Amino acid sequence: MQPISQSYSQQQKFTANAAYELRSPLASLLATVEIILRLPPSNQWDILLLLQTVERQGRRLSHLISDLL
Repeated sequence: MQPISQSYSQQQKFTANAAYELRSPLASLLATVEIILRLPPSNQWDILLLLQTVERQGRRLSHLISDLL
């Protein structure tokens, strides 16, 4: 019974760590999108910089997911 309990505990820890690692860039990405949506269209330079941040965070999420798989 002990090996099953240890395996379950390890699985829970892995899931919690994976969720934390995914939640952080996702929160950043969503916050950046919210900022972009609130900017007036005249701030093209700011929008470009923020979209680059969205792209970077999206790539980070993609790499994290690939690493998990």
